[in-house]
Amino acid sequence: MTKPPQPPNVSDSEFARLFEEFQRTAFRVETLPRYSIPEEREAFAAFLDGNQRPSIDHEWVLFVRDAVGRGKRVARVHVLPARLTPYLRFEIEWGYAFSAEAGEDVRLVLPSAPASVRNAAVGDFWVFDDRTVVLMEYTTRGEFRGARVVTEPTEVGRYCHARDVLLGSSLPFAEFLTRYRAGEFA
Repeated sequence: MTKPPQPPNVSDSEFARLFEEFQRTAFRVETLPRYSIPEEREAFAAFLDGNQRPSIDHEWVLFVRDAVGRGKRVARVHVLPARLTPYLRFEIEWGYAFSAEAGEDVRLVLPSAPASVRNAAVGDFWVFDDRTVVLMEYTTRGEFRGARVVTEPTEVGRYCHARDVLLGSSLPFAEFLTRYRAGEFA
């Protein structure tokens, strides 16, 4: 039985404000094999059609470049499934490549990681400055349903611990990309 959708406890504007106001670190954990993001549909279709990666400075890349330029850290870890989906290939080759070039610390947890590491991924979330967690809620098809803020210190600590476990067992994007392009993750 799937749980019925619940309204988010954080508005889009409140969520955006966390990105504007963080002082040191914004960290993301991704766990899904596919995200359904309306703004990506056209680019994803172009990727599937075999088009060349475009040269763009979209909003996220500009945000990362600015934040990193001001001495902040923007990072993410994606926990990969046993087989890469077409969407993950798109995300790696087009999305993460742009983000990493802009200065985001992108990392991937391989399917071969120990169960203790993979189990640390307790869903999709953001951690801002080790004091605010935003739990990202998605449907089984990767459609965004909403976000919930957690500020209770013990709960925030739990997500910071998960972040640390995942970071410690992840592969930096450049190393992953080299191995990926060599056909290791076919």
